[in-house]
Amino acid sequence: MSAPRRESMDLVEALELFNDLKNRIQTYGDYLRQDEYRTRIVLIDPLLRLLGWDVEDVERVELEFRTAQSTQERADYLLRIDNRNVAVIEAKKLGTDMGFAARRQVKDYADYAEVSKCVLCDGSLWLLYDLDQGRNPETMQPRFQFEIESDSSADLALRCLMLWRPNMASENGPITAVNPLFTQNPQTDLESEEQQVRSTDDTQSSEISWLTLDQVEFQKGSDPPSCIVLGDYDSNPTRIDAWIELWVLVAEWLAATKPRSEWEKIVDLLPASSVKIHESTFWAGKTGHQLANGMWINRSLNVPNIGRFTNALIERLGVARSDVRVSYDATEN
Repeated sequence: MSAPRRESMDLVEALELFNDLKNRIQTYGDYLRQDEYRTRIVLIDPLLRLLGWDVEDVERVELEFRTAQSTQERADYLLRIDNRNVAVIEAKKLGTDMGFAARRQVKDYADYAEVSKCVLCDGSLWLLYDLDQGRNPETMQPRFQFEIESDSSADLALRCLMLWRPNMASENGPITAVNPLFTQNPQTDLESEEQQVRSTDDTQSSEISWLTLDQVEFQKGSDPPSCIVLGDYDSNPTRIDAWIELWVLVAEWLAATKPRSEWEKIVDLLPASSVKIHESTFWAGKTGHQLANGMWINRSLNVPNIGRFTNALIERLGVARSDVRVSYDATEN
């Protein structure tokens, strides 16, 4: 039986999955490099499920789609929406060279399926090609790409949205990676999903009032800010729906921008039960969250501690307060 259908993405779940996939590559890399099927089960299928492509749902994903008279010519995944083919994915075992031969193969599969989008993937490196921008395998360039092994979990959570099912179903163009739609509570109404994206886009184009975190009241029962900007002032805001997302997003951003050596220097200066070098017994299971740099943070926190821990981490790592700004203005209509 397939899992319940989902049309929304939980940010914390996405970050956790990418950290888990990184660990799988590091731990089982030699094993996965031996076989494509292992790579699919361990690395590719879990990410497809997160993106709304349940590989057990035959209405959404057709496995081993035959692309010629020969039984050997099969695309690993054919993605479908409302009985319409939208993309093919050709999987390779981890570490496989995805050069000219692989591009020609996936391009031929896409032609047979009558789709313009095709993906090459070895479980770590994902390459999305748009054949409307060029069909010559010798010169084809990916429209976008990401690599699980080397990119930060925060960046991956944004970049993978190009393959998110509501993106590929939307008639209004893709939800850009700098303007993701993450929700804590999955919804099933795709039209409502797209309306939320349009509302968010309209709001972001208007004037927004920004606050630094020391100006925010982290009180129990209070509503979290609606969006956050990390880094350059011109960066696009990322929507947040829960206080804990703010803590995880800031920590992941700092893990990607500050060397681990700096984290290790300040870990003993941070509040207890906030950041650890190794996962503690107390944080076993869902309580702990491993960052892209290997450090662990506690994500079972009340709102006041989220504020205290986040501000302490920013201060100890020497980040300007103006580099982390939030707003309550970008709310849904």
